[in-house]
Amino acid sequence: MEGEPKQISYGEYIGTLPNPTSLTRFILPPLEGTAVLHLDLKLALAIVERVLGGKGDPVDDEDVRPATAIEEKVVQRVMEDLLQALRAAWIRVVDFDPTFTTSESIPYYLQLSQMADDIVIAVDFKVVVSDEFGVLLEGDLSICYPYILLQPIASSLKASQLFGSSSGTSLSDEIRNGLEKVKAPIRCNLVRDKLRLQDLLEMEIGDVLTFRTNLEQAAEVVIGKTSVFWGRPGTLGRRYAVRVESFISPDDQSPSTLEDVAENILQEGTGKSNTTEEE
Repeated sequence: MEGEPKQISYGEYIGTLPNPTSLTRFILPPLEGTAVLHLDLKLALAIVERVLGGKGDPVDDEDVRPATAIEEKVVQRVMEDLLQALRAAWIRVVDFDPTFTTSESIPYYLQLSQMADDIVIAVDFKVVVSDEFGVLLEGDLSICYPYILLQPIASSLKASQLFGSSSGTSLSDEIRNGLEKVKAPIRCNLVRDKLRLQDLLEMEIGDVLTFRTNLEQAAEVVIGKTSVFWGRPGTLGRRYAVRVESFISPDDQSPSTLEDVAENILQEGTGKSNTTEEE
């Protein structure tokens, strides 16, 4: 989230939106009224292309256009998870069931409120889509609630209720439970070496690359961008597998051999045994 939620006029909010853009109305029963989710149109078009099997490269300014009806439906399907996250964020205050209704590309036709001076609550976010190699897509997202929509629950918007837990567990436990479900990319580096740029430019299909990596060297298991384990590659049933042998120490500058890993494990076990006997 970029900054704190803002209390501004509806006219001010509309004035901050580009034209055309991607606007999707949604309802939050039992609350009466409509809120809106705004997604950067360039980001929306790139997401649609990726979902439909394309590369999903960033869209140039000259290629920006209003989304078609089919593309708007695709965006809504992608944003369904966001609505469920929104529901979970509000659950301590009110249990609503958010549902997308209609879409709009021109802010003037949004008609979220009757008067330009009406008060709305706007929350801005920065959306970044990335992989292990860097940022793929990025853009802005905002959610706008008319104040009249939130007025029935305004008295409940207190810190003690927002940050308290309705289930009896602490907020830190709930955050941890949520983080434990996040999927982290993992890979195993079996070999590593350096290649001259000239060899790279002259490479052709069918060429064989040779590495100076010893087959007895432990494979490096990387989670996200961090080297975490030394492992022994092999198979498990009909799948390739890696057995974790030890954690990678911050002092490790180069891959260990499997014998070194085994010796370190043995020494650690012996050290723990001696400490127990002394106690």
